[in-house]
Parts: sequence; C-alpha cells; structure tokens
Amino acid sequence: MAHATLHRVPAGQRRSQWHEFAARAAYAQGRVAEAHTLLQSAVAQAPQRADLRTRLRLWTTGRDFYAEHRRDLLALVQRDRGQPRRHPFEVRLRQTVLAGLGNGQQARYEAEVYYVGPGGPASHSLDIEYAPSLSQAEVLQVAIVRANGQIDRQVEQTTAQFGDDSDGLYYDLARTTLQFRKLKPGDAIVVEHEVSDLGPAPFGLVFGELLPLGDTSPVREVDIAIRLPAGTPLHAKVFDPAQPAARYPPASQRDVRTPQGDIREWRWRLGPFEAATSEPRAPNPLERAAVLHASSFASWQAAASWFGALLREALPAPGQDPIIRDLARRLAAGKQGSEAQVRAIFEFARAQVRYVGLEFGIHSIKPHPAWQVAQRQFGDCKDKATLIVALLAELGIEAHLALVRTSDLGQVHDGVASLGIFNHAIAYVPSLDWWLDATAVPHGPLELPDGDCSGQALRIGADAELETLPDPNPDRERAEVEIEVDLALDGSAQLRWRGQFKGLAAAQLRAELAAVANKKEKLEADLAPRWPGVAVHAVRTSGIEPQADEVTVAIDARIAQLGVRQGARVRWAPARPDVSLLDTWTPESSRKAPLVLPRPLGVRETVRVRMPSGVQVAERPAAGAGRGPDAEYQFAAQPRGEHFEITAQWRVGARRVAASDYAALRSFFERLDTALRGEVVLQWPERAH
Repeated sequence: MAHATLHRVPAGQRRSQWHEFAARAAYAQGRVAEAHTLLQSAVAQAPQRADLRTRLRLWTTGRDFYAEHRRDLLALVQRDRGQPRRHPFEVRLRQTVLAGLGNGQQARYEAEVYYVGPGGPASHSLDIEYAPSLSQAEVLQVAIVRANGQIDRQVEQTTAQFGDDSDGLYYDLARTTLQFRKLKPGDAIVVEHEVSDLGPAPFGLVFGELLPLGDTSPVREVDIAIRLPAGTPLHAKVFDPAQPAARYPPASQRDVRTPQGDIREWRWRLGPFEAATSEPRAPNPLERAAVLHASSFASWQAAASWFGALLREALPAPGQDPIIRDLARRLAAGKQGSEAQVRAIFEFARAQVRYVGLEFGIHSIKPHPAWQVAQRQFGDCKDKATLIVALLAELGIEAHLALVRTSDLGQVHDGVASLGIFNHAIAYVPSLDWWLDATAVPHGPLELPDGDCSGQALRIGADAELETLPDPNPDRERAEVEIEVDLALDGSAQLRWRGQFKGLAAAQLRAELAAVANKKEKLEADLAPRWPGVAVHAVRTSGIEPQADEVTVAIDARIAQLGVRQGARVRWAPARPDVSLLDTWTPESSRKAPLVLPRPLGVRETVRVRMPSGVQVAERPAAGAGRGPDAEYQFAAQPRGEHFEITAQWRVGARRVAASDYAALRSFFERLDTALRGEVVLQWPERAH
C-alpha cells in the first residue's frame, strides 16, 4: 500500500521524498556524510520545502560557527534608545563572521542594525544573494524597532532568481529582498542572516573577500571575524582611500579547537567611519570608503597562477584541437599581417559568438573549453576571451586572458591580491597593445567600452600584476558634422546633414542605430529639438554592421520654417545643442568627489547656409574661444562667398575630473553654452515678407 501511495505522488516530489527518507536512514545509522549528500539532492529537487532546508542547515558541519559572536541586537537598540539621532540614516552595527572549511565549504553570518534619524528615508531595502544549487540562505531575524520600543516583524520578504535573459545572462543565483516600509525618525532596523554552502566547493578553499567598512552613511561600529582551518594563510589589510596613510590596529588572532578540526580566527573591531561622499557621476563610493580586503593569496602572481590552472584546461595547445585550428585558419585566410588577423578573430568572437552567460557551478569562474565555445557559438565574457586567446595562438600571435574589475565597481589600491574583486574578462594582445572586449557588440577592437576604461585588470600569465586599463585615446576619438542648409524665400530649408564618427562616439551611434527598426524616425526625433518641424526623407549609414572603425551617417531632410520669424527677420541659433551642456555634465554647483565622464566629449561642427537672393545677415554672434581643465572651444560665424558659415569646435579630453577642477570645468561649459546659443538674424527683403 505504501508503495502504491508513493507512486501517486508526482515524480519530482517522489524523488525528493525518496532522497529524504534515505537521508534520514543514513543519518540514523551514523553515515553523516552520505546523509548530507542525500539531503542535498532532496533540497535540489524540492527547493520550496523549508523543512528540508532547515534540516540540512542543522546537519551542515560547522553551522554553529557564529554562535559565540552573536549579539543581542534588540537589547543593543533598547540600550541606545535614549541617545539622540544625529544623522538621517546611520549604520549602528555591521557584523560579519566568515568561516571556511578545508573542503572549500564556506559560511557567512551577517548582522546589521540601522538607525533612522531626522530627514531619514521612509523605506529601505536589503538584498541577500546566494547560489541555490550550492548554498542556502536563512533570515534568522528581521524586525523594525519603532521609536516607542514596539517591535514590528511585519517585513516584506521576497525571493527571486537573479539573472537577465535580455542580455543573455543566466546565473545560479537567487536574491532575497527585505523591504522595510513606513520608517520614521527614531526607528531602527534589525537584520540577521546566514548563507552557507551545501557541500564542498568545486575548486577547493579559495578565500577572498572585499568587505566595506565605511558607507555613504555614517558607520558607528564594525565587527568582523574570519575563521579558517589552521595553517591556511590569510593576507589582509584595512585601507581607507580618504586617508591612505592611516594606521589601523591589526586583527586579534586566536586558535580554536572544534569537532571539525583546529581553526585560526582573525577578528577586527573598528569604527566609527564618517559618511563617504555620494554624488552623481562619481566613482563608486568604495573608492572613498574604508574597506577590509582579505585573501588566501600572497600575491597577484599567485592568484593568476591559480586561475591559470583552470584556464589551461579550457585552452588547447596550438595545433592540437582540429576545431580551433581549422577555424583560425579559415578566419585568417587572406588577411595580411597580425593586425588584420587580430581584427578577423575579434570580429568572429564579437559578431558570431552570442553572449550567453551560463554562470552555474564551477563555470561561474572557469571558462568553457575553447572548442566548445567555437562549436556552440555562444559563451560569456571569459568564454569569448578564452576563444580569442586560443584562436590567436593558432596563428602564432601571443594573447592573454585578463580578469577585469570594471570601473563602476571602483578601483582598489590596498595591495591585497584576490580573485573575488573581478567581475569581467577580456583579452589582451601585447604586440598591438590592444585590449579586446568581444562582449560589447557595438564596439570595435579599438573602442574599449567605458565600463572597462579606468577599470583594473589582471593578465593571466607571467609577471602578473594588477594594472589600470587605459582611458579612451583622444587621438582615436572623432565626431565631425557638416550641415548644409539651402534656405528658400518662404523660410523653408533643405537640410543635408553628414557625420563622421570614430572611437566611443562611433560605438554609441552603432548601439543606438542597431537597436531601432526605423532609423529615419529615430534620427528625425533626434534632430527635432534643434531643428523644429524637420522631416527626414532619406538616411544612409555605413560602419554599423559590418563594422568599420568609422561610422558615417548622411541625412537629407526638409524644414518647414527655419528659426523664429519676427516680421521681416528670422532669428536662429545654428549651433545651439539639444540640451544645455552645463546642465548635462556639470549641474551641481560644487563637488567633493571627482566627476567621471563616459568618454572624451566634443564635436567639430560646420553649418553652411546658402541664402536666397535678397536675404542678408543683419546680426551675427561674436566669435569666441575658451579653455578649461583639458578642455577648449572655438566658435566663429562669418560670410563665405554666397554662404554664411558657422563653425563650432569643442572638446573635453579628461574622463575623470578632479573635484578641485570642477568649478573651472563648470565655468567652461557655461561659457561654451553661451557661445553655442549665439543667434544669427537674417533680414528678408520687404517684397518677400
């Protein structure tokens, strides 16, 4: 009967129940490791069953790793109730306990207490991320302690798979979000959670953590403990970019004997930390807040060597893999010189290998074999970079995979080497000094995406060191526009717009135009703010797909009425940008943090107006020029035979502008805006009017 009943249960549920029963039997007979494995399988088949997850946590070795460090958070809040809240939002306590086992299993306990003060937020959210097939997350405590001391445990909690299929990213990651609402001054947020591995890590114990100490809000107290098997090295440093010379007390150390073996514990108790500056278009606050960086690697070379061992399994020796060998020869056929061959290999990886990230298990860090990526024609960033390296090796061209920390995450300069700081991978060709990011489809081989620029890279190979990726080369950046306006006596005009773009300006244009079905409608909408009433009737482009270093755009259009007619006169600002450059790039009156621009800015534009007989230039804007921090502009408006010509040229070469130069750059944009808004006044003959 029991057998028949079990078979009426759906197959997936039946398998999970079988593994659960087998796990209980093994555990009862003392076969703990076997029981743990069986229960893991049950959880994987029925992840919705909280009872299985709880049982697995109870059976997980070392689950009590944080017990002696756990603090009574509610009592802490009650003790502080009489103290005035001086900040809109304050981190009262940030506590972390990290534990690693010799088989690679790791566990993490975190406790946080936040105080809401005058002017503080009405809501706040916290995210907990984990890999469901490899780890589990458990919220141990979550509450809002109201100003009157009442404890409110009605906190919204949601869990969702993490990934972005629109970008081809598929992660073995889930995110639990805690949403705290209806916050008022005097309230406190209390959270405790644990994330622990379900089993051994596929690549053993590799420890690396970059832990924020400071924040964009004040932090009163930080308590961090790291527990590793005795004999495991740990290299750690507390570093505050705002005070690079600051000295912090070293971690206290002690040896602890546990049923699972001897461990060494390092503990830091730090704080307070002032709030780090948070401003728009600024570097990541991590560059301005104190951090603790800890790693089991002694040097960047050691980290690169460890990753290199994984990479070698994905890279065939030159000539040994027929798929890679034949593909490299086919792509290089007829290409003379290494530059042409590198371009051909890059183009294949960029355009023919779809960006699909299957970030599961060991392949969250280890590239898939190059032959497999070539055959399937899809892969993530490290897969594409590995394929480029393998194909170039077949052609005798040296290339390296480089792990990258993109610039949006902020640079680290603490001297500690770890692999956990990286979130991207690209390829590097030393002979050309080219960094190749084949995941950025609109970008060519000379157009490193702005997220890579000013990022940090670790080349996997000999003499590995952390280095800063280059900013765009201003000599490779180009944006030139020529506009011809044939003005008619009725005030209408024929417009011929021609643009040539190189560098990141070309990449941006490719991205914008490749994403729209109707280029004519898109470009008409782009021109309309500056040329009201414009009607585009022809568009021609080149360099988008297939790519070329230079993108050209040609637009033919008609304007029903040029400028603003005032009696016999027409007022018109021929060089006025669509939006104020001051408001776009330097809207704040002052700054404390550097300003980060996406790329070198600027354009060279010439507007030639052919006027009908009898129409005269009554007024013209004054010529001008100006300079700023790595910035300059020139503006002129003058007759050229039967034409009237306006030339405007400006550029900002720096990508990162120091706070001390911000006022000067803002003044530069203010003067440039004024120059570009200069009006031409055209006088019509009375009979035409």
